[in-house]
Amino acid sequence: MEAMNKAADRIRDGMSVVIFPEGSRSPDGTIQPFKKGGFTLAIKSKVPIVPLALTGSREIMPKERLTAASGEIRIRMGHPIETIQHSMKDRKVLMEKVRETILENFRLISGEKTRRTRGEDSIKEKLKREIVGILLVALGIFLFCEFGDLRPRGSLSFLLFLFKG
Repeated sequence: MEAMNKAADRIRDGMSVVIFPEGSRSPDGTIQPFKKGGFTLAIKSKVPIVPLALTGSREIMPKERLTAASGEIRIRMGHPIETIQHSMKDRKVLMEKVRETILENFRLISGEKTRRTRGEDSIKEKLKREIVGILLVALGIFLFCEFGDLRPRGSLSFLLFLFKG
């Protein structure tokens, strides 16, 4: 519990964190049940959760394979969900709200064609690029864990992004 409190303090002080709430990569591409740990951290840190949905990562690196293939990953960022009003008593409500947001965004991007507009460099686009960078680091850590004695606790399918701008 001390480690969780220290992590919450660091997030409150401005550190951004990526959390994979499913705890493991999906074997079939469906969204798996969420674990409680990331939501506990979000409630303790009192920073907004930015729900992200990803599609395409399973085709690039399925659960049963340790090598990545080329491909396209689509990301849809939901509106930040405040945690200030939440306590541990209503963690389940927060989990459901985030899950529903991710499910809806996943449905939207699953059939969406990639659209690019030249010259458009909004804050949202910059944040997406930052998140992609973080995902690449997370993928590197995941691969290290797969080949080492460490056990990964991540999913490359759906994630939360705790962001204190």
